[in-house]
Amino acid sequence: MKMELNSIVGLEGSAGSIVPGRAWLDERFDKVAFSDALESGRPVIHVATHFDLTEDETSSRLLLGTGETLSVAAFKDDVRAGRYDLNDVQMLVLSACSTGFSGGAELESLATEMQYEGVRTVLATLWPVADQSTAAFMAGFYDELRNGAGRSEALHAVQRRFTRSEDLTAVTASLRGFAAYSEDPKPSTTYGGYTHPFYWAGFQMIGQWR
Repeated sequence: MKMELNSIVGLEGSAGSIVPGRAWLDERFDKVAFSDALESGRPVIHVATHFDLTEDETSSRLLLGTGETLSVAAFKDDVRAGRYDLNDVQMLVLSACSTGFSGGAELESLATEMQYEGVRTVLATLWPVADQSTAAFMAGFYDELRNGAGRSEALHAVQRRFTRSEDLTAVTASLRGFAAYSEDPKPSTTYGGYTHPFYWAGFQMIGQWR
């Protein structure tokens, strides 16, 4: 995840980065930093971490760099208390496991909660995602935006790019969730590179698409 942020975010004019901005890495990514980012007035905020989706909003939680967690319930309480104003956030990218998947009637997805609170566009995931492929996907997404594509156009373009990625070597990596998975997250080797839908089909955009 550090590799993902370093490849995307950098000081304006810095080599190797796509989006000028500021990154909070590791222990610097605490509750204060998360709040500061949401309140920064930046039009785009990118969160690359772990998310644990359970059956309710109290135990469904986002992992911070300090090892602390922020539950969906706590986030909603903070919004009600006026700690966050998300109306200036044009796009929030939740690069973690299952951030766009609803836990059922008792739990809206994290992405939906963010969109309800004023974020124009949220890019999220429908299932557990792997580190290396997700980092490559996100770099491709921002590269498309930098080249002038709209948000939905950029998403679809990088998805198409992945369907033609036979030359890439798919690497089994840890999933971006809290739970231990007994099964190898890499799909069947009959698919080359990152062409399997596991790597690209789970990214969902809600809200404004342009």
